[in-house]
Amino acid sequence: MLSSLRHLTRRHRRGVPAHLSSLLLLLQRSPLLKLLPEARVISTSGFTEAVRWTVTAIAGLGAFDAVSGVTTVSQTSPANGSSTVNVTGGAFMNFSWTVLEGPAATLSTWTIAGALPAGLIHADLEQSRTNFISGVPVQVGSFPIAITVWEFADATGRSVTGDFTINVAAPPAPAISAHPLGGNFTEGAFVMLTATQTSGFTFRWEKDGAPLTTDSTLLLTRNAPRRYFVPTTTVNIGPGWRTGAPFNDTTWTPVSGGIGYELNPNPVNYLPHIAAGGNVQTLMSNTGRTSAYLRIPFTMTGSTPVSNLKLRVQCDDGFVAWLNGTEVASQNRLANVLFNSPAGNLANDGQAITFREFNISRSSTALRAGENLLAIQAMNEDAGSSDFLFNCELEGGTDDATHTRRLIIPAITSNQAGSYTLTITNPTSTVTSNPAVLVLPPQIEGHPLPVEIQNGATATLTVEALTSPPWTYQWYRGESGDIANPIIGATGFSFTTPPLTQSERYWVRVSNPAGHADSNAALVSIASAMPPGITTQPPSPEIDAGTTAELTVLAGGDAPLSYQWFAGSAGDETTPLQDATGTTYTTPALFAPARFWVRISNPGGFLHSATATVTIRAPFLTWKNARFTAAELADDNISGPAADPDEDDTANEHEYIFGTDPKTGELPLLPVITASGPSATLTFTARQATGPGYAGRTRLYTIETAPDLATGPWEPLPGFTGILASNQEVTAPLPATARTFCRLRVSLTP
Repeated sequence: MLSSLRHLTRRHRRGVPAHLSSLLLLLQRSPLLKLLPEARVISTSGFTEAVRWTVTAIAGLGAFDAVSGVTTVSQTSPANGSSTVNVTGGAFMNFSWTVLEGPAATLSTWTIAGALPAGLIHADLEQSRTNFISGVPVQVGSFPIAITVWEFADATGRSVTGDFTINVAAPPAPAISAHPLGGNFTEGAFVMLTATQTSGFTFRWEKDGAPLTTDSTLLLTRNAPRRYFVPTTTVNIGPGWRTGAPFNDTTWTPVSGGIGYELNPNPVNYLPHIAAGGNVQTLMSNTGRTSAYLRIPFTMTGSTPVSNLKLRVQCDDGFVAWLNGTEVASQNRLANVLFNSPAGNLANDGQAITFREFNISRSSTALRAGENLLAIQAMNEDAGSSDFLFNCELEGGTDDATHTRRLIIPAITSNQAGSYTLTITNPTSTVTSNPAVLVLPPQIEGHPLPVEIQNGATATLTVEALTSPPWTYQWYRGESGDIANPIIGATGFSFTTPPLTQSERYWVRVSNPAGHADSNAALVSIASAMPPGITTQPPSPEIDAGTTAELTVLAGGDAPLSYQWFAGSAGDETTPLQDATGTTYTTPALFAPARFWVRISNPGGFLHSATATVTIRAPFLTWKNARFTAAELADDNISGPAADPDEDDTANEHEYIFGTDPKTGELPLLPVITASGPSATLTFTARQATGPGYAGRTRLYTIETAPDLATGPWEPLPGFTGILASNQEVTAPLPATARTFCRLRVSLTP
């Protein structure tokens, strides 16, 4: 802006009422600025809207003279004429005041001494007899302030001060009447949570119990691309350019940054703040045009939650801003903004280059996913002004103290699924909303992996899911997405296949109320097996008759290995042995030599072992081994067949046949002959063949007689041939002849 002299010149262009012209001389003569209360009605719809007023009474020259010497800054709202302002914390307030002064050019700046309650903003209007403080106080207590109006823009010269006290009473306890609602969403969806509350001072959104980050993000920067257009004073293009609906602005001028012009760079120069291509001097200066339109598109694709919208502007002199067609902020606007309107008031040059912040969080509902439009009608106060400037940026964040009941997630991502709550606080108490649970379809972080197994083996497949548990699982056989072959009972995060003999594919569907995700199909393949190979052949043992033999084979090769034992020579599969399917086979008790072999198989092939021949040790050797020590066995003079270690005139081989002890001197149990008159009987005990060396053998006795000991002939006694020994006593009558010789023949069979 220009100095007060420039202001006065501007006002003279628009004309000075005749009844006020004499005030100029009066003010020049008097060091005292004379003030009167003036009734004004200020809108209380919110500081983000233009202030509207109607002048209900203007004191004329007579009234001014009648109260000469009065210096008053008087409250007009909410308590007309009072020095106190009584409000309730958390409720919107508009404290306005007015002063009756001389020509408007002599009033330039309002200043406030003292601390305002947090949440209130001074409107800081210039060259206005009315000013106001508005907002939502969030600090309880009494706050004395002094309001001063100055003659010049630099707060110098004559001034008038009014003292006021803003009393902020504690509000009722905060309450939530409508809680935020969650739901099921898809990735990238635009999400807005809303709560309806009363008496809140501060608002804090939390996710899963943790406060959301307070980081902010510039939705559009002050250098963001935009297009501008300066309408003529007669042709109205209508409101379609600012609604966000499809609109052809290709003929508008593109620019990246501020627009404006500067004819008098002293003391403040706007040119450094005007982007290349943004100088509108030829379009606006002394052309009768006071408005310039800007269309600034931006895209909501980020995942940073937004509960706090801030519009920052450089502005000389006024503007109106629309977000997707909804008016969200203004400065120095007229009550009725036309397509070619000027600003309603001047702005201070030095302050115009500083970005002023407007909290437009209440208008965050105008945001939408994807493409958005910020539309600006920037307005100069006078077409003959020597300067003009406008630029802006838009920021979104989640500051704790944001006065909002909304949380916007422009494009929800998987890590933003969860439980959201809004905590509302004022000096009275704190209340937290019911949780709003945002559910997104699951995502699969760990897919089941392909695996190679041996033929006949099983495989265990697993999946790892993200986003919005709890999940349900269903496994399928086949390619991913093919639900024709569900696996009954396979409803967990892992699945174990049945034993497989051929390759198969498996996949899993992970579901929650918002949708599902299908895993990749995992191939379970069967490995090519290495054929078996025998490292140790089954032995060919010698055993005692009547005992068993244990045959063992050791083999290598890929598992699983299977075994089948057979009786006979290797390759003869006519006699498989029942239940003989291990690496070891124990024969039944054998009394004769036998042959055995084993077939070893795996998926890679099979092979036959060598033949294991089980031989039977000679019975005499078995008997001898049981009766002699190792040292005695090593000496054939003691344990040999013809040896007689007990010197009872019975060789070892005969001791074996008779069943007597080779190391204890004894005679074979000889028969006893008993005579009775002309007859005689022969009696003996038939010893049974038992113990080592006699397995499967039978001892037989035969009684033989002969008339002559030397010449015989020896004949078996009828009825006493091949007597099977079972430890029984045998009595045989002998023939009644003059002379009979008897002998007992002992044999082992087989």
